Amino acid sequence: MTFNNPPTYRTFILRLWEERNPDPQKTNSWRFTLEDPETNTRHAFQSLDSLVQFLQKQMTP
Repeated sequence: MTFNNPPTYRTFILRLWEERNPDPQKTNSWRFTLEDPETNTRHAFQSLDSLVQFLQKQMTP
C-alpha cells in the first residue's frame, strides 16, 4: 500500500504542575502548557478539558 501524502504528526512538550490554593478549604488546580519545539510556541491551559480541546483541534484536518 502506498500513500500519496505522508501521515501528519505533531510534537509537543507537555508540562503540568499543581497550583496550591492558600485556603486549605479550597481545592488545588492543575495547570498545563504545551510547547511546540519546532516553533517554540507555547500554549497555556487552565484545565485538562481545554488542553484536550486544543489537541482535538490539532487532529482536525
